[in-house]
Amino acid sequence: MPVPMPVPLERGAERFSSCPPSSRPSVKKALIVGLCYNTNNRLDMRKLPGAQEDVKRLHHLLTTKFEYPSENIVIMTDVGPTVDTRWPTRENIVREMRELVHDVRDGDSICFAYSGHGGQVPTDGPEEIDHLDEIFLPIDATYEPQRSGDKYVNFIRDNDVRDILVDHLPDGVRCTMIFDCCHSGTASDLLNVDVPPTPVSPLASPLDSLLARPQAQGSRAFARMQTVHDGHADLLERFPDCRRNSPPATNYVTSWSACCDDQETFGNLKGGLFVKAFYNSLIKQSAAAPTHSGLLLGLRHELRDAVDRSNKNTKRRNPEWTEDDLLVAPRPQLGALLSPEAILDVRFTM
Repeated sequence: MPVPMPVPLERGAERFSSCPPSSRPSVKKALIVGLCYNTNNRLDMRKLPGAQEDVKRLHHLLTTKFEYPSENIVIMTDVGPTVDTRWPTRENIVREMRELVHDVRDGDSICFAYSGHGGQVPTDGPEEIDHLDEIFLPIDATYEPQRSGDKYVNFIRDNDVRDILVDHLPDGVRCTMIFDCCHSGTASDLLNVDVPPTPVSPLASPLDSLLARPQAQGSRAFARMQTVHDGHADLLERFPDCRRNSPPATNYVTSWSACCDDQETFGNLKGGLFVKAFYNSLIKQSAAAPTHSGLLLGLRHELRDAVDRSNKNTKRRNPEWTEDDLLVAPRPQLGALLSPEAILDVRFTM
């Protein structure tokens, strides 16, 4: 299925100029970002050709299952001709994020999806108990080891996502965020919802341990969606997520993430493992949609089973490998403004 070409969207109130604010129908609109990094050699990171497949799946899911008009979906990828305003630089992505929430009102639905590299950088804020903010890496992100503090330039911080897509939404707007990248558990700084509560998974091995075994990469069914740790120190004790205190939620805001903050996720030429599982879990639903808890548990089971199958095949080809050499299954996360009691048994929609 070819990826639809981005459709120019009118800006601001002009988009609804024929329909007064008091009477216009509810609107659904989305922003899908998929980064393959074919033109960025400044990060020295793995290319992610499967991100293009993530874009296709999510566009198809939104238009066929949840009735998002194609003309209301902005697609930003780094594949094909460079379109200045849609090339996924930090400036362009942030601008489209702001446009996504512009002029929304009670009854509207918005969706933001990101597939690409994720990482962590030190934070000065009190809401991160591990002292690390989660970040996205646009196509113009660079690594400057000579810098002190944040060595990565032109990244998008989780605080930015929270500020733009969550904190300033009008009452009654439904917002769904989908993150298929490493360290994405709280990529929008929402409280994690768990069923049942479980300890945070151990910190994945540092990147250097993977890059030191280049021969192993080709033998695995999944490639790590390579990530970065900017100033990441090994923690002697793992803590549960600590998010900012939120006022009583009047918006139905959720985030679906591929893994915990301290984990890596995986993908291949056919796309990210998480987006594929998310798509398959929803597109085939002919009856009632799953509840939030049912969808979350299903995603976790599918990713765990897929990684288990991959590890068995790897172990068969490399019998000398130990458990430390095998992949650790990512644990998808659900974040929400609403309390667990208010969301887990509710049927999923967006």
